[in-house]
Amino acid sequence: DCMASDILTVGSRPDGNAKWNHTDLSGNLWEWVLDMSAPYSSPCNDCANVANGTDRVARGGSFAETAANITSAVRFAEMPASRFPGIGFRCAHD
Repeated sequence: DCMASDILTVGSRPDGNAKWNHTDLSGNLWEWVLDMSAPYSSPCNDCANVANGTDRVARGGSFAETAANITSAVRFAEMPASRFPGIGFRCAHD
């Protein structure tokens, strides 16, 4: 029964921070990532798939998902021009 108004403020759950203090990797919004959709390659060493394709990958689940889909390991593919209330992107800096 979650709605868009249930989206948490960035960084509001610091107990879930990862190894390098990156936060909010799953559950709030699906996040577009660099990869285009393709099967995983094996072996893999820094395996970003940036080749031409039609669908881009989103990861992390959203406020509208079941618990099984709220993980950064879950991914789905969609056309980059698609818009959904539960999908966004991450701004990052070094």
